[in-house]
Amino acid sequence: MLALIFLLFWAQAIDVNAVDQLFNEGRYQEAATQYQALLRRFPEDPALLLRVGFCEFSLEEFENAEATFRKVLALRSGLPQAEVGLGSVLIALDRSREAIPLLEDGVKKMPGDPQARRALGRAYVAAGEFIKGEDTLRKLVKEYPKDWESWYLLGRLLVDRNYSLPAYEALETSLALYPDNPVALIYRAGALTQLGRIKQAEAEFAALAGNPKVNRSPEYHLGYAQLLFTKGEYARALDQAETALK
Repeated sequence: MLALIFLLFWAQAIDVNAVDQLFNEGRYQEAATQYQALLRRFPEDPALLLRVGFCEFSLEEFENAEATFRKVLALRSGLPQAEVGLGSVLIALDRSREAIPLLEDGVKKMPGDPQARRALGRAYVAAGEFIKGEDTLRKLVKEYPKDWESWYLLGRLLVDRNYSLPAYEALETSLALYPDNPVALIYRAGALTQLGRIKQAEAEFAALAGNPKVNRSPEYHLGYAQLLFTKGEYARALDQAETALK
């Protein structure tokens, strides 16, 4: 999705190539500082504002990014890159239903852009829109079979609806393509629980208990609670669920 920042086709007199390179290298704070310096000279340039918005998004400054993308849309109403940017911010702010119309419009205008479509799929997953989410993500993984993120989102969606075997297969595919996604490990363990493969699920959760990237996440505690409930350990399951809520 972040690559959308570079898909602008209006002419600019501003040379931003060097700063764009910083962004491409993941040096978001440096890029943001330099884009902001250019903005002081060109305060209403939508291309610069869009770049700032994506830097803010990458730095997880979501409230600032929301304001920036809304300013772009005030200057260029209906600009699809800004719609997708704003929609992605709203997902991060747990406002997925608000994001969906923006992302649907952005995808309609850029139907060949897989990153925009993936953002829409993520919004459908977060909003619990199962049919639309599955349709969007299955089309993506069919067209882009190495798209690990879409495989992960598809697996997560299927776990949530108890389609255990296809969920497990989707998550296995995602992890084979990109092993460094610990949240996918949680959902894979959850799929194993649903499949009744309790010993495997126990081994997965035992490994995850020592993983600081996930062992304090609500997903981990909810997944573990499901396993404990399935085993009939109701008091421990309740403890895990309460920890997740906290």
